[in-house]
Amino acid sequence: MKLKSIFKCLTITAVLSQIAVYPTNSYAVSDNENKIKMENKKSIQGLVGYYFKDTQFQELDFISLGGQSKLLDKEKLNNKNQTIRWIGRIKPSHTGNYIISTSSDKNIVLQVNGETIINQESTGKPLKLEKDKLYELKIEYQNITDSSSDLQLFWSIDGKQKEQIPQKNVLSPNFSEKENLPNDKKDMLLLPNFNLFDNTSHSSNLKDTDKDGIPDEWEEQGYTFKNQQIVKWEDSYLAQGYKNYVSNPYKARTVADPYTDFEKVSGHMPEATKDEAKDPLVAAYPAVGVGMENLIFSKNENVTEGASGTKSKSVTDTNTNTNSVDVGGEVGGSINPFAFASFKVSTKYSHSWTNSTAIQNSESESWSKQIGINTAESAFLNANVRYYNAGTAPIYDLRPTSNFVFQNSGTSIATITAGANQIGNSLGPSDTYPKREQAPISLDKANEEGTVKIAINGEQLNAIQSHSEKLNLETTQNKGQYGILDDTGKLVTDASKQWDPIRTNIDAVSGSLILDAGTSKENLERRVAAKNENDPEDKTPEITIGDAIKKAFNAKEKDGRLYYTDRTGTDIYIDESSVNLIVDEKTHKEIEKQLEQIQDKKVYKTKWKRGMNITLRLPIAYYDFEASGNTNWHYTNQENGGYTGKKHGMIGPNGNGYAKKNLDLQPYTSYTARAYVKTASPIGKNNVMFYADSTISGDGNGARQNVTIEGDKWHVIEFSFNTGGHPEYFQKLGLKNTGNTNLQFDDVSVSKWRQVLGENLIKNGNFDEGKNYWKTTNGDFLFEIKDGYLIGGSNRVVINEKFKVKPNTTYKLEYDLRTNPGFKSNPKIKLIGTGSRMVFEDTVTLSNDWKTYSFDFTTDSNTQDISFQIFDTKQGGYYNLDNVKFREVCF
Repeated sequence: MKLKSIFKCLTITAVLSQIAVYPTNSYAVSDNENKIKMENKKSIQGLVGYYFKDTQFQELDFISLGGQSKLLDKEKLNNKNQTIRWIGRIKPSHTGNYIISTSSDKNIVLQVNGETIINQESTGKPLKLEKDKLYELKIEYQNITDSSSDLQLFWSIDGKQKEQIPQKNVLSPNFSEKENLPNDKKDMLLLPNFNLFDNTSHSSNLKDTDKDGIPDEWEEQGYTFKNQQIVKWEDSYLAQGYKNYVSNPYKARTVADPYTDFEKVSGHMPEATKDEAKDPLVAAYPAVGVGMENLIFSKNENVTEGASGTKSKSVTDTNTNTNSVDVGGEVGGSINPFAFASFKVSTKYSHSWTNSTAIQNSESESWSKQIGINTAESAFLNANVRYYNAGTAPIYDLRPTSNFVFQNSGTSIATITAGANQIGNSLGPSDTYPKREQAPISLDKANEEGTVKIAINGEQLNAIQSHSEKLNLETTQNKGQYGILDDTGKLVTDASKQWDPIRTNIDAVSGSLILDAGTSKENLERRVAAKNENDPEDKTPEITIGDAIKKAFNAKEKDGRLYYTDRTGTDIYIDESSVNLIVDEKTHKEIEKQLEQIQDKKVYKTKWKRGMNITLRLPIAYYDFEASGNTNWHYTNQENGGYTGKKHGMIGPNGNGYAKKNLDLQPYTSYTARAYVKTASPIGKNNVMFYADSTISGDGNGARQNVTIEGDKWHVIEFSFNTGGHPEYFQKLGLKNTGNTNLQFDDVSVSKWRQVLGENLIKNGNFDEGKNYWKTTNGDFLFEIKDGYLIGGSNRVVINEKFKVKPNTTYKLEYDLRTNPGFKSNPKIKLIGTGSRMVFEDTVTLSNDWKTYSFDFTTDSNTQDISFQIFDTKQGGYYNLDNVKFREVCF
């Protein structure tokens, strides 16, 4: 089947809205040395034990972590186990001659750095060991079913009495080194194909091709981490809450992050790493943005708040990360008889972390004048910023690179890499730097050396004030370090451990998933590994998009529904029918191709592919009708059996059900409403109206979709609308049923898209350039510019220079007006189009207070240019005009 695109004409820019993240663990670091700090919790340290069910070390039962000097506890022994191999290292606290022994040497072969010290008998051979030097340790044990006591590991130092080797001296293997061992070091492998008792190679299924310590068979068929052990997967583990991991048996790092698959599933990573990154397919990966909280501008090069000639403005939409996805489509509706959620296709799916600096302003005097500069002079900027991390892994010694860019014109002001006083010591996932209770960082230098100021001219400054421009802070890259755990579980970072090359590799072997929870909510970015279909040797497991989403967001299932738990502990459903899916064109083509070939036409059932880009947008309103006895809709009953979950809503023939809570919508903003519906009978045929309207009858000024529903199979109804200047027209959400049977419905949602306004086509609309681009119809200048606004009257028609427009395009006209003090005024505003045709006019009665007027209209096919005109219809009247804007409206 072909996917029907809901939109075809207009443009929606989907914005991954404000990210609010909260503190987790933080680690201080220094600049000129390796950074080592204890984690709040230590990962499991000690020997790794491989427990076998046979005598030849071939039938692996489980892998145990944390073995210390007490190697074997007979009370915990599995009676299936016949042999055990322990791998790790010892680290002496003193230099001296050491004799190593066990409590059962007759059943032991023990090697230190490849040299056999015990071979089923005690040799008493001393070893010269040096303080704090690491030595490879391998112990193999047979006949363990005959064990009558615990197995313990001892040493004696310089002829002194033997003692159990202290826990601090028994360490885990270096997992990263094992994957790169040459063939002549096979005795140091975690899973060799021979044992020390007969030193003969055995051909078996216990292969470990990537040398990560997990057998190939387990990596392909599944394994989990249970009771501090890596065990082969059994379906019974699912009900106990364990996860089934699969990974690439040919790559020690399936998703190319800094940690081997063994380290990931066993948690041998920095403690701040998200739980979902323990899955070998989910990358441990920081996703860092820079959020602006305050913008200070000054005529002085030393930009400090409160200084003379300096002004400070708070930025709205703090910590906004933007995923610029221009979604093609037509405002209207569709009905789809297939049970899958439609998705939006972006022609420009370019993910970046961006802070959009919309600034609330009601001042009539221009900022350039307030700080004492003219429009040609420079103002200097100081952005108060905070770093935030929407990924899964911490980043240390963080130095973001950000661009100051004007959104509409695309003009770049400065590219800034954090200097010495702007380094983020550490930033954990879902965290901010500095912490939220601390003051933000001051970003006022355009280079790392701190010698170049961030400057804009007065005209650009006033454009920000008038909203004809927005100053975006785009985070383009992040220099920073990753951490590993040392022999004792301490965090170690240094300059050699850079995230940049690691992230490049992760991006190359994975696809991107972003969860957009909306303004002031937690937004998440994840990378999930996928198979290279051009390489037959790539054994990366193939999973579905639904599997990838479940893994990426640590999601769980309840009553067959997928949900994740946000930072507040709230369960949020992310079923296909509960979210809006936004994809790029390449991903769209691949999903469409797959849907044509499968019977269950759901996006979540298609295969996850390398290079896919998918954003999950959560709705602003959602009704699943699951709450017992409460549908949250008027005149709506609750019945068993939903499209998802256990319940659905129902209205009878000629019924009209609508949400109890009005929709809280924004002006000039696009939305999509969606519902899953069916009749209660196989022969049912109902005319259904799905509406977002000003009345509960669906016959008001809002939007609606009329469809005919036949039979008892689920259908998707979806329509999109733009609120224009009247969001109150769309606040009632409901379904109206006309037909011969009950209407059943489920998963009703409304999702928000952001309005995008083009550049201001009115030149000098805030009059900061005096009378430039303005004149009268007589060609003279009989009007006055005072304090940054225009004073006009009834004696002349004031016009702005003609500008080009697009035919059949919607535009928004805005302007501020008031009566000139001491006068009365009734100005008329006109827009004159091509051929001197009137395309818009409005007459207003003014007061002494400034008021903003706003109108939308659509040009016809013959309109190619427009000029703005104003004059006072009241004889002797005078008006004040400011902030004139004429911008294209893109939905």
